[in-house]
Amino acid sequence: MRQYPANPMQAAAYNRHQCHPSAPGANTQVSISFGESVNPEFLRHSWQVVMQRHAILRSAFTKTVEGVMVREVDKAEPTWVQLDWQSVPPGEISKRWNVLLESDATNEFEAIAVPLVRFHEIRLPGGGGHYLLTTPFFLLDEFSLTRVLLDLLQTMGQSPLAAPADFPAGSKAKKWDEFLAGASAPIVLEPRMGNLSQTRSTLLLDREKSTIFAKFCHDHDLEESLVVRCLWSLLLRRFGASGNLMQCLFDGRGESSEVGYFQNWLPIVQSWDGSVKDWLDAAQALSDSMAEQSWIDPDEALRSAGLDCTMQDISAAFVWKPNSINDVIHTALPRWINFDAQLQTKISAGLVLEARPGPRLELSLSGAFSSEMAAKELLSRLTGLIVGLADFYDKPVSRLPLLMPEEICALRDWSRGPELHELPVSVVEAFQKMAAEHGDRVAVRFGEYEMTYAQLDSLSDKLAAHLNQLGFAGGWHAGLFLSPSAWIGVALLGVWKAGNSCLAIDPTSPPEWVESTLAAHDVSVVICDGSSESQIDAFQRRRIIIDQDWDSLAVEPMEKKAIQADELAASVPGHVDGEPPMIRALTHNMLVTAAIEGARVLNFKCGDSFLVRATPGGGAFFDEWIIPLLSGGIVHVAGDDLLESATAPVTHLRLTSPEWANQAAAWARGDAPASQTLRVVAVEAGAPMATAHQIWSDQRHPAIRQVVFFSPASLCGLGVAGEVRRDAPLLSVGKPTAEVEVLICDGDGLALPVGYAGVVYFKFPGWKTLPESTDRRGLHLGLVGWRDGDGNLHLESSARTHAGIPTIDQIRAMQPFVQQSFDVFIGVAPYVLAPQVIPGTVPVNEWLLNRAGWIDENALPKSQVPAPVAAISVPPVRPKVREEEVRTVRRSGKEP
Repeated sequence: MRQYPANPMQAAAYNRHQCHPSAPGANTQVSISFGESVNPEFLRHSWQVVMQRHAILRSAFTKTVEGVMVREVDKAEPTWVQLDWQSVPPGEISKRWNVLLESDATNEFEAIAVPLVRFHEIRLPGGGGHYLLTTPFFLLDEFSLTRVLLDLLQTMGQSPLAAPADFPAGSKAKKWDEFLAGASAPIVLEPRMGNLSQTRSTLLLDREKSTIFAKFCHDHDLEESLVVRCLWSLLLRRFGASGNLMQCLFDGRGESSEVGYFQNWLPIVQSWDGSVKDWLDAAQALSDSMAEQSWIDPDEALRSAGLDCTMQDISAAFVWKPNSINDVIHTALPRWINFDAQLQTKISAGLVLEARPGPRLELSLSGAFSSEMAAKELLSRLTGLIVGLADFYDKPVSRLPLLMPEEICALRDWSRGPELHELPVSVVEAFQKMAAEHGDRVAVRFGEYEMTYAQLDSLSDKLAAHLNQLGFAGGWHAGLFLSPSAWIGVALLGVWKAGNSCLAIDPTSPPEWVESTLAAHDVSVVICDGSSESQIDAFQRRRIIIDQDWDSLAVEPMEKKAIQADELAASVPGHVDGEPPMIRALTHNMLVTAAIEGARVLNFKCGDSFLVRATPGGGAFFDEWIIPLLSGGIVHVAGDDLLESATAPVTHLRLTSPEWANQAAAWARGDAPASQTLRVVAVEAGAPMATAHQIWSDQRHPAIRQVVFFSPASLCGLGVAGEVRRDAPLLSVGKPTAEVEVLICDGDGLALPVGYAGVVYFKFPGWKTLPESTDRRGLHLGLVGWRDGDGNLHLESSARTHAGIPTIDQIRAMQPFVQQSFDVFIGVAPYVLAPQVIPGTVPVNEWLLNRAGWIDENALPKSQVPAPVAAISVPPVRPKVREEEVRTVRRSGKEP
């Protein structure tokens, strides 16, 4: 007998075994079928020969003050258990086998007893035999098990055996604190409702893709195992399942073919900086350094690095599997082609990825998934990374796509909304089409006065011709300084037909602010009326008092102006409490799209009447007029009394101020007579939502609903719109409208899959002219949202506190609402991420509820939202407009 120190791999595995002797995987089990009749006595004799050849099979372990020691004896008798199942009904065999596996897996070995190997011999009906080989986990790794079985078959075939190679010299750990510097423990993925069953899913790449991947690794001097592991860690990080630390199975055997335990789970630090090339090269260098120092207890490595975690805390792992036991044996000994040996592995907690090389790269994923399909869906994303890696080799790591191609196509479709075919180029073209089709239909109603589409077309032609005769046509800025009346429609269309753009200003604004705004926009002519003309200095700029000067306007024939879709149509000034000039540009394309989509969202149809109350000066002013005029409807200009106007024959009422909202609430509660034809109460995005929340909490009238528009340009159709109902913090806004792209991005700016929440960005015609919109992702609106399986957008919060991602405190404050939202839409979500702070990670990932990656989508019930839902009480804040002075004397058709 001789005694020597255990190698560090054995010592680490032995210590873990002593702490958890009955944990899953404490015993290694191999199911063996020889594929032919085997003489039991000859088999036992052959096993005895193998035990004599490999000292580890007749060794025991003990722990002393010097550490873990191996005690090797000269000779040991094999532990052999015989089971006679020849009389067992065939249908009961599988049940008995499972019972045997369960009992044998928890049948502990005495580490100080020799031998640490058990053999079960099972005699089956018909005289056949089956065998179960069991060892403690710390005795033999998978390579060693393969070598032992290969020697057993060689002995049974009486073939000469090669002499074992030298035992690898032990090495000591060096600089592990450097390898683990800056590492943080991953978030632990835990079942939300009880323990889900452990599921295993396997996916095979085809031969062509496997060959391309192997060649890519060879050409760039990278190990295939390292590349797969890096992509796996990135995938987990992006889906919020791990930080920058995971465990990886390393082999410290070197060139030795000796049997024993040489594999261990070692902590790996993964960073995601720079390009994909730099990222993989750095990981390869780290892996090479660690391979030289892999003789180490991983728990001790973590403790020495000052990390507050142990191996049991790490839920994500990666294993690069060698050739299977059967492949090795069938290649080396074709005579045993019917031999079959299967490891009866116990799936450990967490997510474990196993990759096996070969003509077809095999990936197997195990974890607590709700179904095999859910695990396979995550594997599909990983294979997408593997296959497309070469195309992104020189690009930043953050640009690696984690979406499947079909998901990318779906997101693009959902993001852009419905297609609009044959969209009119300009507002003028769209209006003239309505005028040609419905010339005798009422276009504008103001009190008892009515104006048809034909009359409005003719009157606006006259104003356009007069502007042209004055020399103010084809690129000038015209100011509209009008009180609510039918003249507004004439002025709008007349300015556009002359090829100019409009600047609409509220006549109740302070005179100093009005003049500074007109000067900042370099307004050439102001169209006003009798009640507002006194506020415009006739000595400083040209005035047209439209209601007084109309009959005396000089008119000569004018050639029709060609208007392009991207030409400036209107400028929206800033608020009176800001420092002018504050300019926002709206093109014809934007206005036309807004009108058509706004009509669709509001269910506004030809012949409906839109109650207009917005005074000039804001984005709502334009869409309130243009939606009905381009849809064949009626603009009903409201008087000073809302209640009197609302009792008129209108179908759509739009609220744009708290005063109007309060009057509408009283009217809806029954304090005043209501029009039975009214369909919609729509609140523009800039309305104070805190006030609106109280309004809709008090209102009782079931026919009224609130529609909130999130529109960067303050145009109702140019964005997304959603209905707010009682008792829910979730705002379901539906799919985006046409001409608008809505991106839901993570911290890297990449689109997230269905069911994952992220930051909401908008892109729309002219979005680059707005401030804070230089980011390639679009305009950041300070919203957090996610998409359901139908492409609909849901917003979690409408607060915009700053331009960045919400703070950790804000996210934690929102977490109950997020959980409630997911409970409403998909029932019980099986996973929630533990609220562990991870330095350096994107905060939004700390509270996300995983959906697409962990749930079988086909098994989910259809989304159902309770009918009563409450409004969000936090007001959405519009993007901050530019503060620098913008002066344009004449425009050239481009946006300012």
